[in-house]
Amino acid sequence: MKTASSNNRVALVVLVSALWAAAGSAQQQPAPAAAPEPQQPAQAAAAPPSDRPVTGSIDFGYRWTVKEYGNNNMYRSIVNLGDGPKLFDAALSFRSLRPSYTDRVDVQLNSWGGEPYSTARVSARKEGIYELGFVYRNISYYNNIPSFANPLLESGLPSFDSQNGYDIHRRLFDVTLDIFPNRRFSPYFVYSRSAGTGPGLLTFVGPGNEYLSNRRIDDAVNIFRAGSHLNFSKANFTLEFGGSRFRDDLRVFYGPGGANPGNRRTPLLGETLRLDSADQQYGGGSTTFFTRHSATLRPFRWMDLSGEFLFNQPSLNATLRELAAGNLVSSPDLRRNTGQTVTGTAQALRPHPSGTASLVLRPLDRLRIVQSYYTDRFHLSSFSALNQNLTGVAGLLGFVLPPAVSEANTNLVYFSSNYNRYQAEAMFDLHPRVTVRGGYRKIWSEVLHGDPSDPEAADRGRQRQQVALAGVDVRLPANLTLFGAAEVSSGDSALVRTSLLDYQRVKVRGRWKPLKWATVNGTLALLRNFNGRPDINLAYRSHESSLSLVLSPRGGRRLNLMLDYMHSALASDMFIILVPFFNRDISRYDQNGHQVGAYVNLGLTKNARFDFGGSMVVVDGSRPTRFYQPQADLVLPFRSKVSWIAGWRFYDFNETQFRSEAFRSHLFLTGLRITM
Repeated sequence: MKTASSNNRVALVVLVSALWAAAGSAQQQPAPAAAPEPQQPAQAAAAPPSDRPVTGSIDFGYRWTVKEYGNNNMYRSIVNLGDGPKLFDAALSFRSLRPSYTDRVDVQLNSWGGEPYSTARVSARKEGIYELGFVYRNISYYNNIPSFANPLLESGLPSFDSQNGYDIHRRLFDVTLDIFPNRRFSPYFVYSRSAGTGPGLLTFVGPGNEYLSNRRIDDAVNIFRAGSHLNFSKANFTLEFGGSRFRDDLRVFYGPGGANPGNRRTPLLGETLRLDSADQQYGGGSTTFFTRHSATLRPFRWMDLSGEFLFNQPSLNATLRELAAGNLVSSPDLRRNTGQTVTGTAQALRPHPSGTASLVLRPLDRLRIVQSYYTDRFHLSSFSALNQNLTGVAGLLGFVLPPAVSEANTNLVYFSSNYNRYQAEAMFDLHPRVTVRGGYRKIWSEVLHGDPSDPEAADRGRQRQQVALAGVDVRLPANLTLFGAAEVSSGDSALVRTSLLDYQRVKVRGRWKPLKWATVNGTLALLRNFNGRPDINLAYRSHESSLSLVLSPRGGRRLNLMLDYMHSALASDMFIILVPFFNRDISRYDQNGHQVGAYVNLGLTKNARFDFGGSMVVVDGSRPTRFYQPQADLVLPFRSKVSWIAGWRFYDFNETQFRSEAFRSHLFLTGLRITM
């Protein structure tokens, strides 16, 4: 996939031309009746922005890259900025100076011209009548990190591709219409769509081996929502109904292109495995209807009540088609085959209710009590049928089998998850400058998985956790504020091996404003988590601290200085199970990272600015990494409403363990800024 497609370039040229014409027409538009005489252009130019029909600015130009060296897959996975004409930014507001169907239209465009993340926002409104909004996002998601999910690297074999790569274009847009906003009766309508397509890499999984293959992704979801807000003096309600349609098509294929030996390079049961060709096609579709209702009540000055209920019940239909050829082995049946055909169908029904309720009490002027309850219930019942045909079958270890085998299996599965959380917290003002908090949280949940015809044999899991909460807020003189919070948990079970179980968490935030133009912020966060089950033995520790300084003398007209530093460290130890012999080992990971940023904004002359700075990331531990990103930008006006913009970016990425993934690139840009 090219970073900037020819279609995007043509569209960009047309768009920039139209915007340039709009800018020219805005400057040439006759002044309204109340404006000064035409022979006084200086006074007309000095009119306040609210009296002009068009305001805003447009930044556009050209970017090119100079790559010193490096892995292009890593560059595209992390940066992915390319050459070509670009619309960097456009923010325009159109105001109606006479009665019309619209009071104001706002248009905002960001990063167009083959960029990895482009957005367009358009909003129109008529005061008290309607608000219409449109948001479009075009995302190019490229991820092909050679060291990710690639067992061949440890074997020393040359392999420069991830085994789980993406090159996807995803397009999303939302249309929202609010009628009579902020009125007592305020209906609204929303339509959202998300669609993605593109190639990638994935493994074709066979018995005893995995084979790197191509894949093609194609999915889309459409969501329709409609409802109304009901606003009263002591109550607010929202009633919403909607539906969605979902489609997901995935194809994994290989060949013809020679034998694929897969990730296993040693024989299995005396057979050297290979894949000559494969084609898997998954297709899924779902239709969902849902409802959402919420309410906020203020029956008394000292009481607030709120709640929300959601329910949806999607139904899913899925199909599978698979063709494969090669030398394949099925170890449980002690047989090999040279070809296989698999077809399957599945249906699932998934009712999903959830809800939350909260109560806020203020029995005293200095005391506030907040209670909340949340529940989420997820149930799934499914049926699947699978047919498999094997050809070229031969027995292993002396077993005699027919040359062709056909098998059919059906499966009925039930899964349920019931999650509940209750929390109560009290806040008391010990002093006008000191507020203390204390509370309690309880979590309990259960999961059940198995065949509904045999409930006694079902797999069961549960989570039980109790958490103590505490905190303090201190507002000291000299504009100094401190916020502290702590959690201590004791649990007897968890649903996921890495879930928080017996943990202690502390977080402190501070803000100091010694001068009107100087602000200092700092944070400190500590977390320790432990799961002592003999088959898990998880010990997790993390530390994160940050400090930032912002200086803006005289409102930042001439100088802005921003400095920030963050330090993070984590360490994890946990038992894991290694296949194929299921022996136990210990997984250890540690990381010690530093991130530094410094940015300076200088106002040189009127409307001329020079901005420079950058960031640096240094990580040591299990995966040492260095990433440097200096940058500089210059804005020089040469006409009253036109400025020249120029910029430079530098990316230097390297890893000690995987030096082949390093890259170093310069990015230069130049263009114009038109202000209206």
